[in-house]
Amino acid sequence: LDPDNEGFEDERLDRDDADFVDVIHSSNGVYELGMREPMGHVDFYPNGGGDQPRCFSAGAYQL
Repeated sequence: LDPDNEGFEDERLDRDDADFVDVIHSSNGVYELGMREPMGHVDFYPNGGGDQPRCFSAGAYQL
């Protein structure tokens, strides 16, 4: 879920890491926290990969 872009330029999740890699890209919105490029056997982009509705207003990033 949400492979991180920040600080992982040289190391990243890819399809060779397991027999089946399923990736959900859900934080490529305003702050561009995730990676946009496909990297698994199957890549899902809910809401086009952008931030999810009410994510910031719900305080999810304060956990």
